[in-house]
Amino acid sequence: MIIGAGNIGAFFDTQNSREILTHAHAYKRHPGFELAGFVDADVKKAKKAAKIWGGLYAKNIYELSKKTKIDVVSVCVPDEKHFGILKEIKKIDILGGIIEKPLTSSARDSKKIVDSDFFNKRKFLVNYTRRFVPEFHSLKEKIDGGKYGKFITANAVYGKGFLHMGSHLVDLIRYLLGEIKNKKIISAIYDFGKKDPTFSLVLTLNGGAKVLVNTLDSKYFTIFELDLYFEKARVRITDAGLKIEEYVLIKDDNFKGYRKVFLEKTTKTSLHKGLYNTVDNLYDVVLHGKKPICSLKEGYENQKICTI
Repeated sequence: MIIGAGNIGAFFDTQNSREILTHAHAYKRHPGFELAGFVDADVKKAKKAAKIWGGLYAKNIYELSKKTKIDVVSVCVPDEKHFGILKEIKKIDILGGIIEKPLTSSARDSKKIVDSDFFNKRKFLVNYTRRFVPEFHSLKEKIDGGKYGKFITANAVYGKGFLHMGSHLVDLIRYLLGEIKNKKIISAIYDFGKKDPTFSLVLTLNGGAKVLVNTLDSKYFTIFELDLYFEKARVRITDAGLKIEEYVLIKDDNFKGYRKVFLEKTTKTSLHKGLYNTVDNLYDVVLHGKKPICSLKEGYENQKICTI
């Protein structure tokens, strides 16, 4: 069951799309799942989604659960509605599911979910999509294996809310580089909502290295970039994570004693199929007891950093 018949749930793509940009498309493509249907407070949207993707439709979770068996759910409602929906989910017997980031719109509510017996006894993932993309797994292995040497510093730029979009950045930094010790806010803009400002800030990692995060008002254009500097290399994550550029150090032939970076490799990632990997991980977690790639606890840790 997909809860929330919006863009990420149903309407960013179609069954003929090459990319897999919706939960509906990911479940339809996966051989281990059958799409039960859609729930939305606007039942016309749920009906429209069901017409495109198949399955039933209903106005609420309980109504759809009475029509058909539900094993897993995807929570695709707006951020501020997550907590209410997660409480509703506790009324039906399911095996687990996927929660779109952020876990909820407040760290206090997310802590309640993480501590809940219901959710601890079931298998849930939080969809920080880049964690589910193989090319980012490879990048993490290179960083952890010391290919680039010691991490020195980084620059990042994003827009559209520190919790809503910035938590993607926080999650990627934590995944690739380690835990964030503290944050220092420099300034704020409001390009997403009054309750979720977009902050420029400095993040300090446990080892002392710093990441400078800047903002770009999303009214101009959407951006998500992370530029990493190591002892032996530079790595740029651009185009929202669709591209990873690896630079190596070379001698500067013009200026004796100087070194510069040279673009050695560009990798196009499978980010636009990341949701399929999320659904696939859910399948393995529920049926085969594998470890969630991004657990509720990981989602909560991101939330704590993004809570001011």
